[in-house]
Amino acid sequence: MEFEAPPCNKQRDGNSCGVFALMTAECLVRKKHPTMLRQPHVLVFRDYVRRRLLFHGVRQTYLCDSLHCKDPHGIIEWIACDVCKRWLHEVYVSQPLSQDEDSFVCDVCIAQYS
Repeated sequence: MEFEAPPCNKQRDGNSCGVFALMTAECLVRKKHPTMLRQPHVLVFRDYVRRRLLFHGVRQTYLCDSLHCKDPHGIIEWIACDVCKRWLHEVYVSQPLSQDEDSFVCDVCIAQYS
């Protein structure tokens, strides 16, 4: 059996091959012609994917991104790292959280970028 790739547009820069693959897949899933989305659509499509991942995703677990999380139950406060956007339960944050500070950087980012 031979596999025939669908017609698709080619990227014109050196950093959007993954976006083009996603745009082609999106067209195929929605039963649109794969060449419908082109280079001018890359920035808009990146934003579309970002919004879908951040705002429409549903966590299937109560586990946070801490290495020590054991799936706590009950009402647990969450906090997001301003650098990497990992979500952690406040009980696993090693540094004290100040009520007057609006930013938080997780231990992984502190170790990696300090």
